[in-house]
Amino acid sequence: MMRRRTGVPAAELAAAASGEELPSLAVTQAYVAACGGDRNEWTRKWHVVDAMLRVRHSDRVYETVEFPRMGPAQEPPAAEPRRTSIKTWVILGVLAQIAVPTALVIYQNQVPMAVSVAGRQDAFTTTSRPPARPSPRTTATGSGRPAFVAVAGPGCPRDARRSVRIDGMPGRDGWKDASAPGWTGAGCGDGFLFSALTDDPGRAVPPRNSFEWRFTTGLDGRHQCQVKVYIPKTGFAGRRVWYTVTDGFDRDARTVAEFTLDQRMRQGTWVSGPAPVTITGGLVMVRITDTGKGNTTGDQAMVAGPMRLSCL
Repeated sequence: MMRRRTGVPAAELAAAASGEELPSLAVTQAYVAACGGDRNEWTRKWHVVDAMLRVRHSDRVYETVEFPRMGPAQEPPAAEPRRTSIKTWVILGVLAQIAVPTALVIYQNQVPMAVSVAGRQDAFTTTSRPPARPSPRTTATGSGRPAFVAVAGPGCPRDARRSVRIDGMPGRDGWKDASAPGWTGAGCGDGFLFSALTDDPGRAVPPRNSFEWRFTTGLDGRHQCQVKVYIPKTGFAGRRVWYTVTDGFDRDARTVAEFTLDQRMRQGTWVSGPAPVTITGGLVMVRITDTGKGNTTGDQAMVAGPMRLSCL
């Protein structure tokens, strides 16, 4: 019966029901459609659990590429021991939620992490895309305290609420790590990554290095969030960089803000984003991309360091 309603092969349905692994997003969405659930809501919940399991499986902050070490950057803390029983119960819980739309909401009412950050408001070149109906800046408790605060970055711990993703060229053309004295806090060291691609029109495949800060807030509904960027005090921070903020991790996620920041002029400082952004799906991603354009001399790299997100 379920196979006919979902269009999913019986083998995939059996694997999903076994609890041995997280079902694919396609299988999850098929279950939701068959049960009359909210496709967007359960897609968001799938990404929440996927982020948690990906963190448990990973022993490093860096998820997709290896890169040569350029200096004594601090290694990220060791991952917590894997606990298979917790993983299994999480997966079974997701399957139960798919079958019963009235089940628990994942990551509801988590205690925010306390972080002390020194920052200031700076000027940006911005392109914002506000929602159609702005919502007031309120919290579930009405206390004015942040409902979510986290700092992510190359040298920061990774957990179910904060992580990073790196896509880059292989070898010496990819992201490289280094360190510089400066801000440390929220479990983060003084390490950072830098990319120094140069524009080469003659290359068959244009170079491209991307870095993503990912935050899983666990918040439902509309929330106002503020982004703060820390620029390490280093000569590798030598150019103007374009930042894109999206309401989700997928490629088709809604862009909620875009801004540029001259890293060379802001070395060693925390810089606030131009304005709060409104999120609705509980997931926030900030991305920078190096294509080599603008680095004609080869000494104008861009850096990726700590990023702070706070939501009301």
